[in-house]
Amino acid sequence: MRPKDSDITRDLADGLGISVDAGELDRLAADYGSVLTEWSVNEELDGRGRLRTTLWTEDLAAAARVGASCLPEPWARLDAILPPVGMAGLGLAFSTAGARKRWYRLAPVGDGTGLSYAAARLFPDLERPTAELAAICGGRANCTALGLDLGGAGLVRATIYFRVGHPAQLHDLFQAHHFPDHPRTTLFLARVLGLDPQAPRSWPKVWVAHSVGAHGGVKLYYFARKDPDRPADTALLDTVAAPPVFREVRRRLASALSPRPEAAPVDVVQLLALRLDSPAPPSWTLYLADR
Repeated sequence: MRPKDSDITRDLADGLGISVDAGELDRLAADYGSVLTEWSVNEELDGRGRLRTTLWTEDLAAAARVGASCLPEPWARLDAILPPVGMAGLGLAFSTAGARKRWYRLAPVGDGTGLSYAAARLFPDLERPTAELAAICGGRANCTALGLDLGGAGLVRATIYFRVGHPAQLHDLFQAHHFPDHPRTTLFLARVLGLDPQAPRSWPKVWVAHSVGAHGGVKLYYFARKDPDRPADTALLDTVAAPPVFREVRRRLASALSPRPEAAPVDVVQLLALRLDSPAPPSWTLYLADR
């Protein structure tokens, strides 16, 4: 029998050496009808939270109802002005300081124009990065998602996401931002995204995100999920010399989801992301999912 999300979250938090109150996840799950649970782990001292859990749903009416109870104005009206299609996510970001709520809305594939305009209209600080990413990524239709982080005083951070459709767009992104050279960046581009001419691969699903507010910045995402050429979890983590704690959290989730102890290892890595423009060196975020 699969453990509850709250029990899995507590176990993953234990692997990270933090204590969390995950009971609210059970309450969200009861109201929400989630179809996917995702966990993400940041490296130590990341202000966006050490461990995050997100419940994803296709029931946008339920998402609007639950979201309206926690989003500050004018964001509480967001669902009313967005097209009633796509997916929504709601979850918690845990750190030693406690937990913050997180809200997401995914746009239908290739139809992100409405979401991009709504985000910029409701949060003017997103207007410039949204326009910039639209110009680089082939238009507003390639906007993929909007994310909000919420604290006790309201909105902490807002993030707009776009799909990077081919390597030339990634080149334009680097030209626009002048990201400093770093071995992690080189490794991510060459070995994960396949830009190494000695080991090429077909272009995978790649997103870029620009966050404004606390701990804002630019982040690149590689989608291992549904990538036909993806390496196994352990091979991917070996490729980027992932921190040992990432491997331990992955092991714990794979063990929790394995149908029986003797079964073959379960691949649970969904995404691998690299945060680029920070005073600190680029940092990894590992995303795991239950299916």
